[in-house]
Amino acid sequence: MSIFGVDIASGSPHSRQSPSYSLVILEGDAAIPHHMISRHKLIRLIRERQPEIVALDNVYELADDRSDLINLLRRLPAKTKLVQVTGGERPESLVKVARWHGITFDRTKSLEEAEACARLAARGVGAVLFAFEDRTFVKVSRRRSPGRGGWSQNRYSRKIHGAVKGLAREVEKQLREAGLEFASRAVEGLGGYTRAEFIVEAARDKVHIDPGYYCDAQLKVQSIERPDLKWGPLLQRRGYIIVGLDPGTTTGIAALNLSGELVDLISSRALSSSDVIEWVAARGRPLVVATDVFPTPGAVEKVKRAFNAVLFSPGSDVPAEEKIAMAKEFGYKNDHERDSLAAAVSAF
Repeated sequence: MSIFGVDIASGSPHSRQSPSYSLVILEGDAAIPHHMISRHKLIRLIRERQPEIVALDNVYELADDRSDLINLLRRLPAKTKLVQVTGGERPESLVKVARWHGITFDRTKSLEEAEACARLAARGVGAVLFAFEDRTFVKVSRRRSPGRGGWSQNRYSRKIHGAVKGLAREVEKQLREAGLEFASRAVEGLGGYTRAEFIVEAARDKVHIDPGYYCDAQLKVQSIERPDLKWGPLLQRRGYIIVGLDPGTTTGIAALNLSGELVDLISSRALSSSDVIEWVAARGRPLVVATDVFPTPGAVEKVKRAFNAVLFSPGSDVPAEEKIAMAKEFGYKNDHERDSLAAAVSAF
C-alpha cells in the first residue's frame, strides 16, 4: 500500500503566497520525504503514483474553498482516498490524535507532521471525504462549432454531428457490455447529434470510459457532486472487543477481538480517562474491560462504566512471569503494554 502524508510547509491556499508542501510517501517500511514542493508538483505526484490514501490533518490545506476542493478531487485518481486523520465533522488536534496512537513528532517540523499523518492513516485512523455520489455523468458533444454559414456549412455540420452520434453509440455499447444501468438523452442535429448525455448508476472508478477528444467529438466523464460533503470512517472497527488496561503515568491499552487476535496496542504518557475512552471507542465495542491487578484501579472502573462493559479482575496481582508468557506471542515495547496485554488475554 502507498500512502501520501501531506502537511503545508509555507504559504496558504487562502493567501497570495502560493503554498508549498511537505510530503512523506509510505511504502511498506520505507518513508520517502519530499520537502517544499508546489501544489502543482504534489498533484502531479499523486496522479503518477496513484496512492491508496492522501492523508492530511486538514483537507483545506489543499484548497481555498469547497469549489476548489471539488475541482482538486476531480483531478485525483478515482481510487485515491482523501483522508483527514484528525476526524471528519468534529476534528481533534493532530497532536492529540497522534498521542492516542503512540506517535510523537515535532510540531515545528512540517515533514514530521506529514509523516505522522501518513502513519496514522496506515493504522486506519481518520475520516474519508466523500464529495461525489455513486453516479457518473458522461457527455458527448461537438469538439468545435460548425460556424456561421458558407456554402459547405451543412456538409460540415453533418460531419460533426455524425461524429457525435457515432461516439455516443460507442459509449452506450460499452455501458451495456459492462452491465451498467444508465439513463440517456440526446439532442438531434443535422446529420446526427449535437450532444448526448448519460447518467450512469455507478461510481466513476466502475465506469471504464476515458474522457478526451475523438476527431470532431469530445467526451467528458466525471463523478456527480454531492449536495453536501460527507465523511466516513477510513476503517470500520465496530466489532466487539476485549480491552486490557494498565493505567498510570504511562497508560497501556490492549484490544483483542473475540477470536483472541490483537486489534491494537498502545502505551502513552498523560492519557486522560476521556482520551482512553475515545481510543477504545475508535476500535470497537468493549464487552469486557480487564485489569491485571487487585484491587481494581479507579481508572479501569471509569472506562468500564463508560461502555457498560463487564469488569474482569484477577482477584490477586498476576506474577510477572505469567504476564510475560501471556503477552509474548503478541509482542510489546514496554511493561505497560505487556500488562495491558496480559489483562486482555486473561479475560479472553
